[in-house]
Amino acid sequence: MQPLLCTNPPGRASADHSGTAAEPTAGEILERDAALDGLRGIAIGLVLLDHAFGYIYGGRFLAFVRRLIDSMAIGVDLFFVLSGFLITSILLRTRGSRGYFLNFYARRTLRIFPAYYLVLAAVFLAGPAFLHGFPDHAQVRQDAPYFLLYMQNFVIGWRSQWLLWEGLGHTWSLAIEEQFYLVWPAIIAFVPSRRLLGVCLLIAAVSIAAKIGMSVAGVSWWTVYMSTFSHMEGLAAGAALAVWTARSRGRTLAAGFRVAGALAGLLLGTELLGHALGYISADVHAVALIVIAVLFFVWLLHETISATPTSALRRALQFAPLTFLGKYSYGLYLFHVIVITHLRLGYLPALQAIVGGKSGIVLLGLGGISLSILLAMAMFHGFERPILLLKRYFVPARAVNSLHPQAAVARPTFEDGT
Repeated sequence: MQPLLCTNPPGRASADHSGTAAEPTAGEILERDAALDGLRGIAIGLVLLDHAFGYIYGGRFLAFVRRLIDSMAIGVDLFFVLSGFLITSILLRTRGSRGYFLNFYARRTLRIFPAYYLVLAAVFLAGPAFLHGFPDHAQVRQDAPYFLLYMQNFVIGWRSQWLLWEGLGHTWSLAIEEQFYLVWPAIIAFVPSRRLLGVCLLIAAVSIAAKIGMSVAGVSWWTVYMSTFSHMEGLAAGAALAVWTARSRGRTLAAGFRVAGALAGLLLGTELLGHALGYISADVHAVALIVIAVLFFVWLLHETISATPTSALRRALQFAPLTFLGKYSYGLYLFHVIVITHLRLGYLPALQAIVGGKSGIVLLGLGGISLSILLAMAMFHGFERPILLLKRYFVPARAVNSLHPQAAVARPTFEDGT
């Protein structure tokens, strides 16, 4: 098993022996680990399945299918686990370096803000005239600040309904991630190394406890699901894996963890099937599914990063369709609900009149996904990629494993985060 934070992950360029990161080339700034792209592909694939086909209604069988598809929203939690792990790994490797905060926030800004605000600007400006079901400009002026400040998840929770337009509802998860990015670098910088793992586990435990407590108290599902305080166990669990990996210098976890991961996978399948069959209530499902899914995803990520380059798992995750979806996952996430909602509100009845009810939903979902992929590709190559090259100006002066500073390590992951 290769030490992940002390030597180079598969496909990464090496640092020099002093531990100082060499100046990256344009290609290195955009390089990615194909296996992690595969995990991103799985995450966005689950989310697409949920949003594109989750409103199929009918008899008992279709009710079973719909409940099963609805549960695919756990793709968001896989994104959270990945982000928690990747961001924490980067922060640990650059902790104490010159420009630690500036470099992190500059790189996050270049990765996240341009595409997000471009999409928002297009929706806010063109939505009232072109998007079906979109409110007028007065409503945009009232609600837009919440999206611009990444506060929409709290407002959606308070109102117990979508904010502004349902096609923007999915951005609640982006708000949680940005709130995490805002405070997490300071925690990594100032909390003593020996306590970091405990802090991560405590945050995860508090999130789970808040989720359970709020649910038992009868708090709205919207608030429980979209509140940062009750939906951060995925980010915290991913961060805990990063801290443990850095502290252990890449040693894999004990065999007991693998047994626990396999058990989490079995529980996840049982929970999904039980809810789809109607044996697990929606309230229990809303809590249990996320917690079990996070445990399984942490195990899956650990197995991925600790596997050899030629392992069956890494080869499977490097399956071309998965890595393709993973490469464009951010743009796909931004676009897909906007596109699908617009098509559903404007064209679904006419399409169903031609091909039938269920077939119309399937065709519209496939069309929405296809159009979203094209938009994501166009935005990445025409807009995001040139901006990402600016990351070369924000490379830390040195990159070390802050929990084992005597070990030279690779430079931070250049295509970091989600």
